[in-house]
Amino acid sequence: MRFKADYLNELERMLEKSYKETSQFKHRNFRYYDQISFIYAKD
Repeated sequence: MRFKADYLNELERMLEKSYKETSQFKHRNFRYYDQISFIYAKD
């Protein structure tokens, strides 16, 4: 199964429409994201 070339762009647009209040965080860096995701990825 192959993805369409613009699959991720379309998914991002859908999420923006669904979660308008979270758009303020779209281009923000989240401190310690890598460390936290590593910890919870083990579970």
